[in-house]
Amino acid sequence: PDIQPRALVKDLPLSRRQMVEIAKALARKPRILILDEATSALTAADVAKVFEVLKRLRSEGLALLYISHRMNEIAELADHCTVFRNGRNVASYKAGTKSDNEVVELMIGREYSHIFPPKPAAAPAATPVLEARNLSWADRLDNISLSV
Repeated sequence: PDIQPRALVKDLPLSRRQMVEIAKALARKPRILILDEATSALTAADVAKVFEVLKRLRSEGLALLYISHRMNEIAELADHCTVFRNGRNVASYKAGTKSDNEVVELMIGREYSHIFPPKPAAAPAATPVLEARNLSWADRLDNISLSV
């Protein structure tokens, strides 16, 4: 929803306040813009709007320093990436040259697989001990089936 011009910023929901802050920064027509976790409170639709503007401004020469833990956002915006861990630069690389797992390993300082081991193979199919079919209940369940 649009923000009413007479609305007080303090009365806006967090996502709208965040959009106002980004708009204020862009209104100054900066040559360099630093955004630190700027989309953390935004909806997916708001992120798309902000990214559309940022990409346009980048193509017009804006230097963008974008700080985020969201890999998909970094992949969409970045030309070059730098990873910091505990305030220290641990790696710099051209965007798109490392997998998300490699980046996470740089961020946490150890192998991703040691923290999140691969999922075990699925158990072989067995006879269900409990089955329910076509369950419905008022406005809470609608034609749900399950086997355990």
